[in-house]
Amino acid sequence: MNKKNLLTIGEMSKLTGAGIKALRYYERVGILPPAYIEPNSGYRYYSIDQIYIVDIITFCVELDIPLKELTIPNEDFLTRGKEIAQKKIQSLQKGLCLIQEIEQKTQYKPGIYTQEIPQKTFYVKPCGGSIKNLNKVEIVREFLDIQYSDALTYPESGILCKHTPKATEYYAFIEVPVTRKDLMQIPAGTYHCIQTKESQIENPHEVFKNHLAGKNSYLAIEVENSFKPQHELRIIAF
Repeated sequence: MNKKNLLTIGEMSKLTGAGIKALRYYERVGILPPAYIEPNSGYRYYSIDQIYIVDIITFCVELDIPLKELTIPNEDFLTRGKEIAQKKIQSLQKGLCLIQEIEQKTQYKPGIYTQEIPQKTFYVKPCGGSIKNLNKVEIVREFLDIQYSDALTYPESGILCKHTPKATEYYAFIEVPVTRKDLMQIPAGTYHCIQTKESQIENPHEVFKNHLAGKNSYLAIEVENSFKPQHELRIIAF
């Protein structure tokens, strides 16, 4: 055997980033036998072609594929690995979207500001004319009992106030990804918003008195922020 064309275990470790203990483990489980073992010294040597196998093994470790189940190269394994990789990419993209949404929601904005909000659908639980008997845990449990085919990355939840000249009604809500007749449709539009440390859902007419002047009917939506001790109160007249 011409060892000049082979890599020592130390050289293989440096080239691939896999530790020597890891390479020995891969050998023990039968997925990376050395190209040559020196009979007298027991030194392990690897071929250049085996570098890509180490890369595949490292990739599998990142995907949490049990190494003892691997046979490399293997068409079934490669197909399975591709499927798992695609799912992992989707999961990472979803996680990135979640981080971006949370980042946007946790940015403090002083004073009253406006934002364009698309139409939303809320699953609601009426609380009558007061929020004293509001149990937000109940609505979450009810929501969990409903089988939706899709799920929102970061559904909004909180308290909604519907004010008309005839009555003021409060609802606990959670955003849902479907549109149905039995669910409340929240109109798209330009909402006036403010971030507050304490809940102001019972005082939108005072908080937004200049914006609600002359308006008899409006929706007030207070979204809770789980990452900061603050609420975002939104209003739109109708």
